[in-house]
Amino acid sequence: MTPAPALRDDQLRFVEAELPPARVAGRRVLEIGCGRGLVARLLTSRAERPALLAAIDPNAADEDTGGVAFRRAEAAALPFADASFDLAYSIVTFEHVHDLAAALAEIARVLRPGARFVTVVNPVWTGFRGHHWGPDLCGKPHRRAIELPWAHRLLETDALEDYLAEAEGFSGEEAAAARAFIQNSDEINRLGLPAYEAAFAGSPLRLARMGRGIAVMDGADGLRGRFARCAARAPRLLAAGALERFLAAHADESPEVYKFTAEMERSP
Repeated sequence: MTPAPALRDDQLRFVEAELPPARVAGRRVLEIGCGRGLVARLLTSRAERPALLAAIDPNAADEDTGGVAFRRAEAAALPFADASFDLAYSIVTFEHVHDLAAALAEIARVLRPGARFVTVVNPVWTGFRGHHWGPDLCGKPHRRAIELPWAHRLLETDALEDYLAEAEGFSGEEAAAARAFIQNSDEINRLGLPAYEAAFAGSPLRLARMGRGIAVMDGADGLRGRFARCAARAPRLLAAGALERFLAAHADESPEVYKFTAEMERSP
């Protein structure tokens, strides 16, 4: 029997920090990018539940179940009237949204004056796992993790596929599938941290709070040490000094930042 899906640790942390009962109870709440609906169902299962919880996702079925109104929809085209909600949230969804400005404008439209939108974007494309390939990313637990930090940016075209097969034990089929997804899939938007910060700062919503998650670079568990271990297995593909040259060349993108968070308010 297949075990029932469970909330990930990052989802639980978001609920605890951003969606406590006092903030949700009796409110009209919207989830952007609900996936399998686990967070929405958790919120409606609590004693202090929302007055209404709607949840949208491009892969959702239109149905009302478990106290949640699920709707198949894109973030940039929400099927709700103006000023319908008191609170909106999204958890690791905006990495899959291609038109950030349109999505933020739609969220602003369906929020009532004074309502808030809270979100976490993780991982951003410019971060060390921005490729979105791994067992805890994109809801694909069968995928093998990639150890090399910034593999999607350090190695392009055939080099990425060669590296995964030679240095990380991917089969030829796995390496080809990873390369095809990372370089061509429409599931990820390939937008860097500067694009998010500009879109959120320039949206119709007032930016109340913005944060960054910074990766550990040094030490035994840091990304420089991980890169060195990977490079030792693939000297043909990863030359000495490749990581430092990459970090220096892309310093304006803050590649050490892997996560972006924001809280925004609909102006009265």
